[in-house]
Amino acid sequence: MLRIDLYTTHRLDPAAPPAALLQQLDSEASHTRDRLQRNRIATARAIIADPAKRAAYDSRLTDPSAEISEETLAQISGRPVPTGGPLGSQRGKLALGIVAASLVLALVVAVVIVATAGDDDNAPTNAAAASSAADASPQQNYDINDAYWSTGRSSAPPAALRLDAAYDLPEGVGPLVANTGVDRNCANSVDCRLARYRNGDLGLYVWDRDAPDGQKARLVVLDQNGAVLSDKTYDNNNDVPLTNLDTRKSAVRGYFRVTSDGVTIPAAADGTKNEMVLTSVVLPDAADKDIVWILLHGGTQLYRGSLVAAS
Repeated sequence: MLRIDLYTTHRLDPAAPPAALLQQLDSEASHTRDRLQRNRIATARAIIADPAKRAAYDSRLTDPSAEISEETLAQISGRPVPTGGPLGSQRGKLALGIVAASLVLALVVAVVIVATAGDDDNAPTNAAAASSAADASPQQNYDINDAYWSTGRSSAPPAALRLDAAYDLPEGVGPLVANTGVDRNCANSVDCRLARYRNGDLGLYVWDRDAPDGQKARLVVLDQNGAVLSDKTYDNNNDVPLTNLDTRKSAVRGYFRVTSDGVTIPAAADGTKNEMVLTSVVLPDAADKDIVWILLHGGTQLYRGSLVAAS
């Protein structure tokens, strides 16, 4: 049964103010040129912007037996069913363009080689030129969006987050609230946050509203090898020193394609498809493009990962 979760698909925090959600949807729309995706964002925006429509949608979302298809969303929003071609059509056009450019390049190289085949002195130069042209073929550059597994995807993402190492966190710290089984949203919640300091250290801040000793805030600082540098508790969450942060990269959450290099993935994070994993936070390292910091749903560890092409 199809159940489209707008919050997961568009990486929205249900607890955030409606104005913030609409701003996030507008930002997403401004960064895509795919007509179908823009229509889907417009449908989501129509639902989020109207309290009555959002209440109707949320009611269906909390009912595990209710189907939520694009037709359902169209009925709730009052908009037509999104159209504009299959998902990823823009990327498909880009791929076709790359193929065409490669064929033209190969043809030019072949013409040059044939035209100079009778000149022995130039033979090594022509071979080197052909080799250089082959080395200059386009390479795919991925970002974490290419590993994001939205609800409406018809195929697996082309990239994946590979878990390279797992670091144990102090007891009671992390996305999993102790003894409750409830996961915090560490990407954009006031109760949990994973941040990177300018010196490279990582700060994991949690605020347990239901702590028996009052509203205690806690900040654990780790180095990039997972060693705990400090573990402090504060009476007031406003006293937590979340300063000198590197804000060049934003944290996100949701379902991602995740693979493991010998690192165990919590069973609670398993999605409905192979390598589909629910994350509590994904934070690209601000200084090293090959490093991604990850917290998984139901997990009690900090993961060091890397963005790789999916096999």
